Amino acid sequence: NLGHPTNRDFARMIKLGNGRPEIARWVIKNFKCDDCEANKKPKARRPAAMPKSYRFNQVVGIDLVEVKDLTGHNQYWLNSICWGTSQQQVTPVFNDRKSAEDVWNTFVDQWIRVYGFPYVVVCDPGTEFEAHFAEMAQAYGITLLPTDARAPWQNGKTERAGGIWKHRFKIAQRKCPPADQDEHEMLGKLCCAAGNRHSNRSGFSPDQRVFGYSHRLPNSLLSDDASDAGLLAENPNVDFQSCLLYTSDAADEGLGVDL
Repeated sequence: NLGHPTNRDFARMIKLGNGRPEIARWVIKNFKCDDCEANKKPKARRPAAMPKSYRFNQVVGIDLVEVKDLTGHNQYWLNSICWGTSQQQVTPVFNDRKSAEDVWNTFVDQWIRVYGFPYVVVCDPGTEFEAHFAEMAQAYGITLLPTDARAPWQNGKTERAGGIWKHRFKIAQRKCPPADQDEHEMLGKLCCAAGNRHSNRSGFSPDQRVFGYSHRLPNSLLSDDASDAGLLAENPNVDFQSCLLYTSDAADEGLGVDL
């Protein structure tokens, strides 16, 4: 008569009906229904999965992210990430329009110009990734793989990376408020660069996996550095000119100076 509820719902109904607590506990752990056992529904798919390949630029996920600009209007940013190495690039869309032409031009300038053509591009079934975008991708040999309309977890790695970038960007805006729109966009790109230098639990960062170089830490955290701290001045030309003046004065006085 209750419509075959789950064990927890059945126990909750017993508690609401002033049933004995020990009976409710027994129902949660031990109660079974023959009809429910015979008509079990398949379990839902896990929202995450291991990547098929760890090669760089093999599978790239793309998505549009909306961010408020300094005037309070929504601004579209293209979020692209390699699923194998987690290398990410986030840049504003050209002309600030959600059109297939502008999104493709942004993707070319952001990703293809630097890393080359990917093998597979995973995107959502939005209109910005159809028409001109799909035609140009197929013309250059890129396999476009749109996700299902009601299955956003199929592009979950890209969605999560965009959300983390937005959170990082929000904190950076609060700590270092940009003065104009150019600084606003520069700050967003710097937040993306900071994420590419961040090491995950494997001990390596996306930059290390793609380019093969290690982190460069500030001189204050190291015993030595490739660049001499004495040469890192606000205006190196002033220091160089003062060094020349000191050398010329010493030469006039007949003193030997070794540089």
